[in-house]
Amino acid sequence: MDTSDKALDEFINRLEAKIRHDENGVEFWHARELQVILEYGKWDNFKNVINKALQSCEASDIVVSSHFREVIPDAGNNPEGRRPIPNDFQLTRYACYLIAQNADARKKIVASMPENLPVAENIKKIEQKQNKLEKSKKQLKRLDSHNINLQNFYAKNW
Repeated sequence: MDTSDKALDEFINRLEAKIRHDENGVEFWHARELQVILEYGKWDNFKNVINKALQSCEASDIVVSSHFREVIPDAGNNPEGRRPIPNDFQLTRYACYLIAQNADARKKIVASMPENLPVAENIKKIEQKQNKLEKSKKQLKRLDSHNINLQNFYAKNW
């Protein structure tokens, strides 16, 4: 397994660990959790990456609001005298990929990832399905062989 495969696996595993679902069962992630996955310490720096990803989404003629939903925390959860609760985003998987692709390439997890994450993840899923299919074919051959042996046994002994 090469470095980009390991980085992709690491990114996907970390991403999957933080998956959430809205009231309709649609998966999403919080940008502040993705910030940690991509090893950004400061929200302002990460917000710049989000803005680049938003621009990429717009440039691709994709409806931004379908993938990036700004979330403003409930003011009722912020008692007087405390600093304001920071904003966040609910992100689709596609938005997470766009952000990762626009992240700082000097960060180890980003630098070793494949350039086109959605394609790379789909290829990986296809390879996993092919491996499962091959295992199933081998099991089927063993079962067929076992079935033939049973038929021969019954033919000889009955």
